[in-house]
Amino acid sequence: MVELEKCDCDVKMELIPRGAGWIHVHLTIGEESMAFVISSAMGDRFSKLLRVMYHLHPENNDPEFEEDIYCWEGLCEWSDSKSEYEIVKIVQRVEDEKYPYTIQEIPYKAEFCWDEEGADCNWVIERKPTTETDFNIKIRLKYSDEETERCYEVRYKDFCYAIAKACTETLKKFGILGYHHSTYEEDIPLRYFLFLKAVALDRLDLLKLDNVEEERFAVTSSFEKEMELLLFDM
Repeated sequence: MVELEKCDCDVKMELIPRGAGWIHVHLTIGEESMAFVISSAMGDRFSKLLRVMYHLHPENNDPEFEEDIYCWEGLCEWSDSKSEYEIVKIVQRVEDEKYPYTIQEIPYKAEFCWDEEGADCNWVIERKPTTETDFNIKIRLKYSDEETERCYEVRYKDFCYAIAKACTETLKKFGILGYHHSTYEEDIPLRYFLFLKAVALDRLDLLKLDNVEEERFAVTSSFEKEMELLLFDM
């Protein structure tokens, strides 16, 4: 049995499928609350938020290409003492360096847009391009019917907690198939969801990958631990 602990933070989120392709999201950051009415037929869907948050973390161990994530370059050299490559320098343009390195991308910014069919809200989420795993993110929201941006700075882990809690409560109420059929065929991507939930609960160890001895490139994860994480009430 996995030991997991709830916590509290200044970021709250509620996710409400309304049917007919609509999802409502209520978000509270500190003392300010806002509401989004997302059309699944227009613009990016709710799941885009999970996708970009997943890819903004430098240790998701996933080479999946994400076109809306902007990166700097981590220049890596082999370390005999650690028997692995380690980042020795982070640069904005690898072309400016004098000799080739092994490269690791360091994410620092993501963009997406939620459409309300008549108005929309453009999101920009930024962080410093470092390998730190406990960091703050800056969130800029630009509504099409407002002249000024709304800007917030929160801890990445706290925002992950709010998202993971909202997804957990929604899936427990609607079910995986129920959510899918209430939102014009959107799914909550479990890979991203589990990762953000593990970050929020300080339990990335539950998602550890192990090599398969008889297969050179195959790896395994613990389905049992993943399911306990998925079902944990936050």
